[in-house]
Amino acid sequence: MPKWFWVVLAIIISSGIYFSIRFGLRPKPIPLMKPNTFSSLEEMGVVSFRRLFQPIRSEKILVLGHDPEKPQTLEIWQGLLKGAVQSNVKIQKMYHYTSGQETLPEYFAQFNPIPLDLDQLQSVRDELVKSRKRHGLTIFIVPTELATHLREDSLTKKMEVLPLGPVLSFSQIRLVLDPEELDRISSSCTELDPSDLKSRLECIEFRYTKSQWRKKLDPEKILGAIERYGLKEYLLFVHQP
Repeated sequence: MPKWFWVVLAIIISSGIYFSIRFGLRPKPIPLMKPNTFSSLEEMGVVSFRRLFQPIRSEKILVLGHDPEKPQTLEIWQGLLKGAVQSNVKIQKMYHYTSGQETLPEYFAQFNPIPLDLDQLQSVRDELVKSRKRHGLTIFIVPTELATHLREDSLTKKMEVLPLGPVLSFSQIRLVLDPEELDRISSSCTELDPSDLKSRLECIEFRYTKSQWRKKLDPEKILGAIERYGLKEYLLFVHQP
């Protein structure tokens, strides 16, 4: 075939990838870990790190999202960090965003977490750029709504307009096993408002839980599952009795 054909084809493919990343056109979610039972939230975090070892190891920035209304789920990220340290992944720096009285577990103190104000994000720009040139991770611990790529004003999106490229995020959302709650959030899919982050996340919760419904998951167990969304987004579905 003529050379111009391959040039045009390359342009079409690269443009498709760019617009998929830039405007959120996402491929089908990729399951990475089916629902598993865990003895503790920390164990879930350790296992999650093992499942994401390769992508995490190759990154310089990692945004971890959690549910501020369930501060105990920070133990999941405690387990993930323990897994990282045990695998000789260096933690360069840690930032923590909170809008209330939420505190990190004592284990995090060794990383000297820095309080993060989103208005100060520009002021850490140079440090983030430098972190690309050094070995190790800069970690941001924030609510899921600020970690997910689904929200245009999230921390990940704001960092991506800096010269940092796509940012890896790993966020916790619910694995909903209460039939009444599942019925309530079902409308999030049938009446989906693309601008409403809550309805979009609830729709993902509903879709995933329904896909697992035949497995009769035990609501009395701690459960966790992982899916990959798009290029740099991973979701951890969490059920805690």
